[in-house]
Amino acid sequence: MCFLNIINVVTEKRDELFFYIAYNKTKIKSVSAKFRFFNEILNNEIILYKNSAINDFCRAQKLYHTMTKYIRLKRANKMDIDEDLSCSPLSDYKSKLKIDIIQNNNIFTFLLRDLHTIWLNSLTYSSNMIPDPQRPKNPYNNIEFTATNLYNIYFSLLLNGFRINRMIHSHFSQKLSYSNFMYDNTTYLLENALKDEIKNLSDISCYSIIRDLKLLYPERTKRLYYDNKFPDDIKELCVKRIRKLINYYILILFTDSFDSSPVLYIKHDYYKQELIKEFKKIQNFIFCRPYISIEYHNNKKKQKIGYYFEKEYCVLYK
Repeated sequence: MCFLNIINVVTEKRDELFFYIAYNKTKIKSVSAKFRFFNEILNNEIILYKNSAINDFCRAQKLYHTMTKYIRLKRANKMDIDEDLSCSPLSDYKSKLKIDIIQNNNIFTFLLRDLHTIWLNSLTYSSNMIPDPQRPKNPYNNIEFTATNLYNIYFSLLLNGFRINRMIHSHFSQKLSYSNFMYDNTTYLLENALKDEIKNLSDISCYSIIRDLKLLYPERTKRLYYDNKFPDDIKELCVKRIRKLINYYILILFTDSFDSSPVLYIKHDYYKQELIKEFKKIQNFIFCRPYISIEYHNNKKKQKIGYYFEKEYCVLYK
């Protein structure tokens, strides 16, 4: 499809732009050539009615993209996708909440919410606490979405009133450059990588942090009992009860190591405030205090060790 033919249709072969193209025997064989031609229109003194010429060019662009999209849709095969990525029927959603993506002459129907999640997870991906943004991929064929796909997704999200995460906004504003995105969001990506790492920590691996908390905050942890000889399931139970407290403490240690960053300095104060709030929630309750109970069975005395969690329950062991 020749772009110049579309311009001829738009100008109806009678205005200034048509005669300029005919006189100069203009040829357009690539996208770059098209925009070099547009630059000529802007800077050429021969063309007097520039606004009219620019309007014709934009109308031709719109018609060109509409026709090429129609051709792609006609050539593409509609994939048999009836559910979103959560296995809910796509038919349950309004059309404005869905989008068709063309890849390899196949049409894939997605829920916009799912694509937002895929894009965000790709941007915030990390490995061993090192941020490593990835290019979003189609989950059905594992092929990366092109820049055109991502622009279509972004504007569909924007125009349909979705609340777009600021990381996606940032990636869009950097013209989908991953290096510039990394540079502008290093602090957030580092913090996010640590939060992901914290989520993956097992409860038993966090138990030793209770010892550190008791050493650093003795007045606030008087009722919190620690002994490395406690059974593993008791350790896990104790950590589960104060997991948010432990998470904030780890984040404080992280921000301390980046005290030169103003953003992380503010975060440090925020995490410290949240840590104090969590302490206030637990300092009036007893956690994991061991005790001995005596029971008699068939006139035989048996001793059991219990672990007391105030206002919750006791777990007993022989």
